[in-house]
Amino acid sequence: MGSGDGLTAPAISPLRGYQCWLFLLGAVLLWPGLIHGDVFVFNDTISYLRGADTLFFKAFGHQDPFFAGHGAAAPAGSGAAENGQGMVLYGRSLYFGLFLYTGFLAGSLWVPVVAQALATGAVLVAMVRHFVDPAQERAFLRACCAVFALAALTPLPYFVCYLMPDLTVGLALPATALLLTGWHRERRAWRLGLLALALFAALSHSTAVAVFLLFGVAALLVAGWKRSRALAIPAALVLLAALGGLAGEAAFGLASRLTTGIDPVRPPFLVARLIEDGPARRFQREHCATARFVLCRYPIEGEVTAEGFLWITTRPRGGFKALPVADAVQVSHEQVPFALAVARAYPLDTAAALTRDVARLATNLTMEDFRPVFLAHAMRPDMLFKAVPPGTPLPFALRVVPVLTALLVIASLLALVWVGRARLPAPHKRIVFIVLAEIAANDVICACLSGPFARYNTRVIWTLPVVVLLALLAYRIGPGAADADT
Repeated sequence: MGSGDGLTAPAISPLRGYQCWLFLLGAVLLWPGLIHGDVFVFNDTISYLRGADTLFFKAFGHQDPFFAGHGAAAPAGSGAAENGQGMVLYGRSLYFGLFLYTGFLAGSLWVPVVAQALATGAVLVAMVRHFVDPAQERAFLRACCAVFALAALTPLPYFVCYLMPDLTVGLALPATALLLTGWHRERRAWRLGLLALALFAALSHSTAVAVFLLFGVAALLVAGWKRSRALAIPAALVLLAALGGLAGEAAFGLASRLTTGIDPVRPPFLVARLIEDGPARRFQREHCATARFVLCRYPIEGEVTAEGFLWITTRPRGGFKALPVADAVQVSHEQVPFALAVARAYPLDTAAALTRDVARLATNLTMEDFRPVFLAHAMRPDMLFKAVPPGTPLPFALRVVPVLTALLVIASLLALVWVGRARLPAPHKRIVFIVLAEIAANDVICACLSGPFARYNTRVIWTLPVVVLLALLAYRIGPGAADADT
């Protein structure tokens, strides 16, 4: 990295005066909630909130009026036995649930949404700092305004107004890229802030843990090859954030054992994916006569989605919640060996199916999860949202944003050729291509372990146009913010 280890590079200039308040521009990202008059939720939002409510009820005897009369036991893996069946599931972060619960304590679910907007504003300002020197005040202000304006045209504002942990993953990707490329230049407060965000993301969502492990290990290997302490330190800290997420999950498991006597299990998402795609159903037909997997005793009949396999409570379509608890737990424990057996039996079919899933996810920019029917005022503690009839048209904004995003992504991908060839400072190029690699990793992980659901892609895709725009702005403005080592 340039001169020696890169440790002699100048630190990023501090923010001065009004620059310290530019994160408040994050308020412009609240526009989807403002035009609808409410924030967006999902069925899982109830599980996150109920898990936190269960904790408050057991610790303080407090239950929010929203759940009054509906019990304090948490469904869907948020901390209590599933529907009295004696099964507790991993997957609904109690830590993110506690963050959302601040809305109940404050009397408005806008409270966590405003906090998300301000955190997003801080991350966008952090990104600008690595491309444009804050000492160039007019250029820095213009760059911030341009970035917030661009971000407002992407799916990002919808995730800011969404009471789900998807935003934490979207913010964790650029935060990780900044840490890995600019740790030696970053200031202490910003280091701590970005690391705190990474840790919260890891505690909130397993995808963040997987991405941190992947890029932390890769960065450590590069640091060892280059003998770079400037890279080894942030790489180790990114891995530490991932371990923090795993430790948080382990603490939840321990609490479950101590309070309920039940060990939590992880839903067999990978098996469900292979069931929907077909290879696992074929394995059941052709190999279960000799295989000893529990799932071989429960053949799936007909076409079924991964979600149906997991959550339908009746046979023969349900293959997890429809089973006796002991068998469902065993299906969870056997999911990796079962998936490997399927892959060995049908390597080409399995690879082709998962490749199709990744391609579908990477090109999926639809916004179905943000229909007005999914606003917080329609949320009920004992009732799921009704499915939207097929063919129901999306509101105008939800049709325009995917088109704008697609155009921005295409333009950004074309601009990557220029980024690779232009005489840009090395840190600029690293940030751009690390973010691109993180988006790809997110899509592969989510497509293979869950499915090609649009929000897995749209929650992160906004980062690519933002970093490409910053590279273009920095090139036009000239040297200032980044270490110009090559």
